[in-house]
Amino acid sequence: MQTIKSKYIFIFSVLVLIAIVFFYSNIPFFWDGEYFSKAAAFFYNGENSFFDCGAYTDNTTLPLYSWYLSFVWSVFSKTLFVSHAAIIPFLILLVFQFYKMASRFLTDKYVSFSLLLLLIEPTFLTQTILMGYDIVLTSLFLFAINLLLNKKRVAYSFLLPVLALFSIRALFLTLSLFIIDLILEHNRTKKINLFVLSKAYFPCFFLVCSWFVYHKFKTGWFLFSPLHEKTDEHFISFQMVVRQILYAIWKIIDFGRFYLIAFILLFLVTKKEQIKESKNLFLFLFVPTVITMLFMMLVSNPVGHKYFIFNFVLLIICFCFVVQRIKNKNYRIISLIFAFVFLVTGNFWIYPQKYGNGWDSSLKILPYFKTKNEMDLFVKTKNIEPKKIATQFPLHTNNYFSYLSDSTFVYTSAETEEINNYNYFLFSNIMNPKNMEEIEKIKKEWLLLKEVKSGFVSISLYQKK
Repeated sequence: MQTIKSKYIFIFSVLVLIAIVFFYSNIPFFWDGEYFSKAAAFFYNGENSFFDCGAYTDNTTLPLYSWYLSFVWSVFSKTLFVSHAAIIPFLILLVFQFYKMASRFLTDKYVSFSLLLLLIEPTFLTQTILMGYDIVLTSLFLFAINLLLNKKRVAYSFLLPVLALFSIRALFLTLSLFIIDLILEHNRTKKINLFVLSKAYFPCFFLVCSWFVYHKFKTGWFLFSPLHEKTDEHFISFQMVVRQILYAIWKIIDFGRFYLIAFILLFLVTKKEQIKESKNLFLFLFVPTVITMLFMMLVSNPVGHKYFIFNFVLLIICFCFVVQRIKNKNYRIISLIFAFVFLVTGNFWIYPQKYGNGWDSSLKILPYFKTKNEMDLFVKTKNIEPKKIATQFPLHTNNYFSYLSDSTFVYTSAETEEINNYNYFLFSNIMNPKNMEEIEKIKKEWLLLKEVKSGFVSISLYQKK
């Protein structure tokens, strides 16, 4: 049983996160968040049936997060404040499940340290501010882990379908839990009764299969929407598979996490005698990560940092588990200080634009929203029609879905056609353009009408001469 100290840190962590949510409650839906708000708006306005979230926002699985948003809007109001507040129950669930799992493997002191590290984890904190649905996904995943460890298999069997149908990536996590369950059972009994063990997974398997059959019948496609075939939804070549693996590894070790990972790997190599008592903990870290990478490396969708939030959260517990086994007190203190320094400064690491910077997964994105509003105001002041301005993701979001405003304000998407077909082009360093040569040509040959900079973010409007 944990002492009052760690319980207070738990309460403190929850209160800090709630305060952060409310402080940033004016930030709009961002990056792929607009897909979920768009689907939620369709449900809210009665434009789609219960199982139909609209062709463009259909991500194959049940639109659970969009259902939830539309329900909350119906009960309270369709505002950004309510949308931000809607993430709070899942934040509390996530931190509580994190606390329970940390308490299983860590001493009281290091449970407290792990909670404090969680508060400064770059991707977790940024997705909290951005109402990221990966917060919901991770909270359900941690909940499932604790149910599995506590052998509450009835509750576990009810939770699995909710988790599995939440998103495609949630399917990977569900498969990971099944594999871990098999390993844990084998470690306990030295044998596996697959039929008995699988009972908890039968409802999940049946519901998932039923949904995919229904979805195929309803839409005519299985995994990849025909509307997205020209973007990032298709299987890739072997050469691209290798690239995806390298990108996934980079995203995992990025933003200061390489220090935590290197620390853990050093422990696993040099302290083999301690692996046995900790192997269950590391199972939950490694198996979901490997399974997620194996599936994601097959498709062209760019690998994002936030896809591995479950890893980053568990990584903190594993790191603290290793630190608490260091005998020298000074080394333990130094190890924790370095972890805090690397995670905090990780928010501000910048790479060449062609490699991407995980803007939706680090706090350096925060100046973007003020910068974008200033550019929008300039466009309105100059009476330039937004539809005449070409841009690329994520700058072509519609204010009706991102800010939940009553009117629309949206630039024209130029993802799959030449920018040269337009008279205006809106550029930002947060974009991940597929053709940097075309962008550089525009910078040299077109007229720069307006440039707005704040922090690491810049937005520029160019006009064809």
